[in-house]
Amino acid sequence: MIEGGVERRIFYFEQEGKENLRRTVNLVVEYLNNSEISKVVVFTSDGEGPLMLARMVNPSDVKIFAVTFPYKSTFMVEGPGGEPREIIPGTSLPEVRKELAQAGVTLVQGTLPFWEIIIPGTSDIKRKAIKHTLQLLCGGFELCVEAVLVACDAGWLEPGEEVVAMSADTALVAVASQSAWMFHPSRGMEIREIICKPRRCTIIRSRYNDASKGEAEELEVEV
Repeated sequence: MIEGGVERRIFYFEQEGKENLRRTVNLVVEYLNNSEISKVVVFTSDGEGPLMLARMVNPSDVKIFAVTFPYKSTFMVEGPGGEPREIIPGTSLPEVRKELAQAGVTLVQGTLPFWEIIIPGTSDIKRKAIKHTLQLLCGGFELCVEAVLVACDAGWLEPGEEVVAMSADTALVAVASQSAWMFHPSRGMEIREIICKPRRCTIIRSRYNDASKGEAEELEVEV
């Protein structure tokens, strides 16, 4: 503690990706050991991040929420031969859901606030603008923000509560709010600290390039 504030370090990964997950978890644990925050929301597609974190913290001190895509959402990814194939996130599989429950991790599934409702020939510019602005920091930053909003909308976080949010390569400290109140001047969400993030948006930028060529969209960052 220094006069007028707190000095903390930020770790920067060289690039985006799931290869940063273990270090992200370690950095979050290190942060929790030096703070009074007792809730962590983890954006995940397969449960690996929250399960890894659960093995490294005391469940009586830290409550972990695995925020994920809506139940049995489908995504198109590029298969081994280059052909697009359809998959669902692991968090919709019974065995993964059971493992999370056994580890004391609360699974939170709901509509992601920056997802569009699919109406052919239309586009929700407002949601896209928010999503793309957050992705200027990195793809994981957007996922962390969505994780906090979804968990608060579902009643697992109190509005105004300070929490840690993480993805595979990004971790931050935020003040929770409901999605509809995200930008409210007094009740809205705040990003108070960044624990770690990638320096370069390697995955996000490549996805934009692929989309401009009409190629198959990959699963939302590696989470």
